[in-house]
Amino acid sequence: MNSRRFLLLLFGLALLFWPGVARGQEGPTEYTIQPGDTLFNIAQRFDVPMELLVQVNDLADSNLIQAGQTLIIPSAEEAARARQAAQARDARRA
Repeated sequence: MNSRRFLLLLFGLALLFWPGVARGQEGPTEYTIQPGDTLFNIAQRFDVPMELLVQVNDLADSNLIQAGQTLIIPSAEEAARARQAAQARDARRA
């Protein structure tokens, strides 16, 4: 197998098994924190509000996450509800 085909196959498998690809799932998913990850970057990667990640995972300090730690990533539906609640809360304050 030439190197280009191998890379395409590898890329295809990465897309298939990448945690963010299956965002259409009904329930939450799990993500194992990698070296260099921040909660902000994880929230962006999964399109989930950072505050929701803190709440769902019962994190006392969003700056204290460690490589190897497992986070629960809420479903897209849960994230949408959290965004709507935040927008409603912000509108009441305005």
